[in-house]
Amino acid sequence: MVIEVWQEDEHGRNTIAGYGLMTFPIAPGDFKLDIDCWRPKGGLIEKLLGTYPELQYKDVLICSRSRYGLQAESTGTIKIEISMVLKDFNLHGVFM
Repeated sequence: MVIEVWQEDEHGRNTIAGYGLMTFPIAPGDFKLDIDCWRPKGGLIEKLLGTYPELQYKDVLICSRSRYGLQAESTGTIKIEISMVLKDFNLHGVFM
């Protein structure tokens, strides 16, 4: 799952707060997961304006080779709780 987190500043401007990527567990049960978020590192002008660069192509999030050389900064962690129920996974090629 790809996650985009947005923030609104005091002037009502929306800017990217971070991107995250997670995979779902393939076992039944309750899980507490951490999703580490990051965004492309901005320059001095972006920091002064309070804006941050966004990814133009989101496929960079999925393909690790595309991220090579991309300067990024950590923006925090999202904590989620999910419950997994496995039904008919074997019909879709997922075997336990």
